[in-house]
Amino acid sequence: MALDQHGLPVIAWRQIFNKTTRDHALIRFTGPVTFSPMLRASQDQWTIDSCPHHGPALSISETGRYHFTWFTGAAQRAGIYYAYSDDGGQHFSSPLSLGDSRTQAQHPFVLSAHEQVFIVWKTFDGKSTSIQLIHSVDNGNHWSKPRTVAHSDKDSDHPFLIADGEHVYLSWHTEASGYRLITLDEGESE
Repeated sequence: MALDQHGLPVIAWRQIFNKTTRDHALIRFTGPVTFSPMLRASQDQWTIDSCPHHGPALSISETGRYHFTWFTGAAQRAGIYYAYSDDGGQHFSSPLSLGDSRTQAQHPFVLSAHEQVFIVWKTFDGKSTSIQLIHSVDNGNHWSKPRTVAHSDKDSDHPFLIADGEHVYLSWHTEASGYRLITLDEGESE
């Protein structure tokens, strides 16, 4: 869930379409107790008769741009992706592939802060887990190259981003290091 530029909630989730297709949808609140019809947010056509336990992430910039990340196991496009919408979720940009399937890229999370947008995701190389970051300074039009901002050789939770108005932080808990709050200012990394 995210709040739009008017302070109204927008909710995204994995929706079941046609009994076995697990793509994403969203609704926008248009008032305190009214909301839009359901809008389709991803068009992957992932057909699976089970629950993927891998929901999307949504952040909305001050300009009203919806920033959306998700995972899909669709045969023609398996992996994690980012797209944006400038018309309240009616249409999304072409999906941008994130990560590398060879490192099991998963659980992408997105956060917008003014014109900056941050996306993190989790990878596993067979021995250790890393958190990768890409960063945009122009509201998602262009992106930095991925860089590692944290890693662990033990079990860990999924990455989560938070902001305090001045900084953006990675919130991450690992068995080895416990809870960590890592500042994601440009240039900082492990």
